[in-house]
Amino acid sequence: MLVVAEEVRKLAEESSNSSEQIANLILNIQENIKNTVNLIEENNQEVDISVEIVNKSSNNFSDILKEINEVAHKIEEVTTLTREVSNGGYRSNK
Repeated sequence: MLVVAEEVRKLAEESSNSSEQIANLILNIQENIKNTVNLIEENNQEVDISVEIVNKSSNNFSDILKEINEVAHKIEEVTTLTREVSNGGYRSNK
């Protein structure tokens, strides 16, 4: 009977140790999950900021293209007037 009681005590101790190890593993996993979630949230914020920067850049490039087109149009007007003046066909309204 004493041998059986000793074996039950050993099994209970091993079971307790195993339970403690499992609890520690669960805590570690939970901590890793928490850290991963935090990293994902940080990355999402960085992506949002990057998207905002890309959108602003796109708008800026659109504005630049608009200005380039306006300058090109003015150059065409100057070129036309220069040709008319050089051909003697330009008449001032003055």
